[in-house]
Amino acid sequence: MQSGITLSKDLDYLAARLHGRRSRLADGDRLQSFSSLKSVPDLANLLFPKIMFETPSDLQRRMVRDLALEMDGILHHLTGTEARLMEWFILRFHVENLKTLLRGILAKIPPATLERHLITFPDKRPLDWATRAKSAKSMDALARLIPDESLRRMLSEARAVFPDRTEPFFIETALDESYFAEGLARAKALPSTDRELITALVSQESKIFHLMLTRRGKLEGDSPDAAALERLAWQHYLRLANRAFRRSLTPFGTITGYIGLRRMETANIITLSEGIRLQMTDDSIQRRMISPLPPEAPHV
Repeated sequence: MQSGITLSKDLDYLAARLHGRRSRLADGDRLQSFSSLKSVPDLANLLFPKIMFETPSDLQRRMVRDLALEMDGILHHLTGTEARLMEWFILRFHVENLKTLLRGILAKIPPATLERHLITFPDKRPLDWATRAKSAKSMDALARLIPDESLRRMLSEARAVFPDRTEPFFIETALDESYFAEGLARAKALPSTDRELITALVSQESKIFHLMLTRRGKLEGDSPDAAALERLAWQHYLRLANRAFRRSLTPFGTITGYIGLRRMETANIITLSEGIRLQMTDDSIQRRMISPLPPEAPHV
């Protein structure tokens, strides 16, 4: 078992490494230059020079999978409340897989078709429960296959909120409500040093969910106003992530900020790949991405 001093040194080293990784993220001018690419294979070659992707969806799934595996790698350096919050970040992928499986059960989608839409974790068998659960025929059967206690509880709570509704929207909304409530509780349990910075980041994501849920009843789901509003909200999330990364007083604050920045990089590259696939203009693609942060003034 690691001592507190050794663990602290490990986290300092990890935070230093993440500063190096941060400099290689696709954002700012580099991200904007990607929008001039003419094909998804050109984009894929820049991001993964040694890998061939058959479809844009394959590239997008690889981006999401790599993010999930990076979080899982970071988790092994953490303990206590910090590990609990990192587990919550990773739980987002499992929530999305659970939603996919629920839609498959309700719409009777063949398992082989369903599997193409799951986030997979190769060589991570405990994390890859969704692939093994793709053949579940009912919600009860699915619930029994979920290894994570928190996720089982969230599904149970979601079903209890709408016991007579089987439409995916209602169950998924209740599932997200439970997920964000759990995240806020875990963030508030952190030590006081960086709690405010980290809680602000977690809270912003919860606010985005609730904002778009309320706007859905007032605006067309694909309306420009709704899309612009959501991008502004995620732009604020990006600023909060950068603030946590730059200003935190602890390695875990830096780690949390980095995860936020990585998530925005992944979201932007997915948007970019779709724009290139649809042969949108450079300007149209850039308007759909979460705007990169302005360059920071050099420190004297």
